[in-house]
Amino acid sequence: MGDAQLTRIGTDVKGRAAYLHPTAARAWAAASAYILSILGIDLRARIIQAYGQAAASAGTHGAPPCAVDIRVWGLTRGQIEAVVRLLRECGWIATWYRDWAGNLHIPAVGDIGTWSPARYQCTAVKAGYDGLGAGGRKGRDTHPKPSTWRTAAQGAAWAEAQIAPPPRTDLERLLDTMDTKDLTKIINDALNSNPTIKLVASRAGEAEGAAKLAVAQTGPIRRGGQDISLRQEVADAKTSGLAIQGQMAGLTAAITQLAKGQPLDLAAIEAAAKRGVEEGLAGARVTVELG
Repeated sequence: MGDAQLTRIGTDVKGRAAYLHPTAARAWAAASAYILSILGIDLRARIIQAYGQAAASAGTHGAPPCAVDIRVWGLTRGQIEAVVRLLRECGWIATWYRDWAGNLHIPAVGDIGTWSPARYQCTAVKAGYDGLGAGGRKGRDTHPKPSTWRTAAQGAAWAEAQIAPPPRTDLERLLDTMDTKDLTKIINDALNSNPTIKLVASRAGEAEGAAKLAVAQTGPIRRGGQDISLRQEVADAKTSGLAIQGQMAGLTAAITQLAKGQPLDLAAIEAAAKRGVEEGLAGARVTVELG
């Protein structure tokens, strides 16, 4: 098979160039990108063999090549099963997990629509077999069937559609062609002509003004060359008020003593005032009694 009939899909795990039939190559690129987006597993870095003549492959990787062997090192069994399932959805229908001692891998084969040395495995899997032995019918298939049996070309188109961005709407395409000034004029015209939009815009403006006022009224307070938060300022004011409340209780006691003609006990009054401050700061009701 000439090089013109091959498409390079990257390099294998030994650094050698890897090739497939063009239809299979497109399906491989689409499936790899889709699985990477879903599972975070890059199959392009796990190619053991694409077009090749490994004896263990029994000629299935010959020309026209539409088969890829995939390394599974470092993957859990759940991840391996997910890769097999998604590859089948992407048109690589003859895909299995071979948990052979010393040769763990995933062989994947796509139906390119014409004869290929591995096409019999595509026929076998549709009949419910494992692709091994004569006619690929040595044992039963143990993996789930895809939602639809797709050829390599159909699988490529399906996978590409899954990862493609949604088509742009007519409005998005129109906006792409519009000048900023034109767009601004349209918006302003809509605001001025539609009562509901005008009301919403007015309410939005009022809300914005209220928000700015709230920020201004609750912003930091400048005192002593430093910014003090409103919460801290309130706490400081309350603390000062409670302290004054205690001091006033002490003064009231002193005045009461004088009114009764009793000698003024300054030490007792000072102690009572101090106690009143401490009780006030603790949230207690301030009451000063002198013995």
